[in-house]
Amino acid sequence: HLIEGITLNISLACGFAEGGEKVHIHSEMALKHAKEKNRDLIAYDANSGLQEQYENNLRWLRKLKEAISADRITTYVQPIVELSSGKTTKYEALIRLIEEDGAVVTPFAFLKIAKKARLYPLLTRIVIEKTFKHFSRLEQQFSINLTIDDILNRETTVFLLDAIRRYGIGDQLVIEIVESEGIENFDDVDQFLGKVRSLGVRVAIDDFGTGYSNFEYLMKINVDYIKIDASLIKNLHEDEHSRLIVGLIVEFAKAQGIETIAEFVHNEEVLEAIKSMGIDYGQGFHLGRPQPLQEILL
Repeated sequence: HLIEGITLNISLACGFAEGGEKVHIHSEMALKHAKEKNRDLIAYDANSGLQEQYENNLRWLRKLKEAISADRITTYVQPIVELSSGKTTKYEALIRLIEEDGAVVTPFAFLKIAKKARLYPLLTRIVIEKTFKHFSRLEQQFSINLTIDDILNRETTVFLLDAIRRYGIGDQLVIEIVESEGIENFDDVDQFLGKVRSLGVRVAIDDFGTGYSNFEYLMKINVDYIKIDASLIKNLHEDEHSRLIVGLIVEFAKAQGIETIAEFVHNEEVLEAIKSMGIDYGQGFHLGRPQPLQEILL
């Protein structure tokens, strides 16, 4: 559409339902489904699973709020092993929800709901506070995951910078940037990274080798570590295509003085493959499963 010489691209998503007491709710559900599926028009169908999905979302939202209120959002940590020595030299902090019966729930079940309900920044702050407090009594290096949305959220970054200073853990902390759609607000991200680096913090790019990640991206944010994505590592011992790509990443990293971490090291064959390619660190179930933060001894 052309308005005053400016071309505006307009897209429309529409959801509708027929009759019944819950027609408004059903049409809203159809609209959300249309947006998620990138469809122009979707009609509510009682047999489509939309109602079940809607009720499941409500159930998890309720569980999430109860867990936050009862302090059942916690941190697990997974060891990262230095391949040259075989020693655990750092840990990655991972969020978990503990249900009332003690069951441990991974973020795949609740993070999407948390983002929709605008509870995600609160979860980030909980992880920061609990993880920093524990590692302030230790000497090991540890990492936390931040999305670009976290970095652009002023409340989150102010809290993070304050916590780094309060606990004095700048030299231990690695921030893993999780991003699948590239950096659009580069100036804001660069400014944030400058602030944390001034406190001794190191930076890693997570899941590298998939999506929009590229070498120019690495040059822009000047990382200390590259975490090579699980999709490239899991079949490294038998997939020549993966070996080629990982070889290029490792060669680039060494030339830039960047250390590499292989994710998803799930068996001995993969472990031997990453060692032979000169990767610096490994992470995965074969090297150590996530464990409660409290089990990392003081």
